[in-house]
Amino acid sequence: MKLMDTHFNPQKTTRRMKNAAPNSRWLRFLPPPLLKGAKWLPHNLDIVLPTAILGVLATIFLLFTVQKVVTVVSSLNPLPLATGNSGVEVRRLYLDRKDYQEYAPTLGRLNPGVLFAVNEADGGMVLTIANEELFPDLMMALHTMQSFRPGVAWEMTEMCVRTCPDKAVARVAVKGFKQEIR
Repeated sequence: MKLMDTHFNPQKTTRRMKNAAPNSRWLRFLPPPLLKGAKWLPHNLDIVLPTAILGVLATIFLLFTVQKVVTVVSSLNPLPLATGNSGVEVRRLYLDRKDYQEYAPTLGRLNPGVLFAVNEADGGMVLTIANEELFPDLMMALHTMQSFRPGVAWEMTEMCVRTCPDKAVARVAVKGFKQEIR
């Protein structure tokens, strides 16, 4: 038995593939002017073309499936909303003067550039700064107040910048409250 010469010459094969038109059963679907020369077609067209067609069909199937799922989900009736008085009431319990007097010195130590004072008129707290450079400190003080005591929320009732009646550069009036659910 004589062995055949199995020497592979890649340059010869590559040259032959470049010059030859691809031979594929899928080419009969293309118009003849596109096949003239046909160097633009891949040589593995028997694999590429069916895979591309299956990819397009799978995408179309996926779109129709998603559309059906959206239609089915949107057609389901949501749970009815509660009507009338549900019996739940949320009330604000504002802090008293003693709480503000307790909080003011501690917040003042945490934010030294900001003056904290109890508002005698409406029972809240007033934050003031005397210098424009301390404005970031004022914003930081407001941020500190939000996380100062757990369960206490703060409501800003007044804020003025550069046009404050007491000649402060900035003034913020706040009220603290706790929420009670009944």
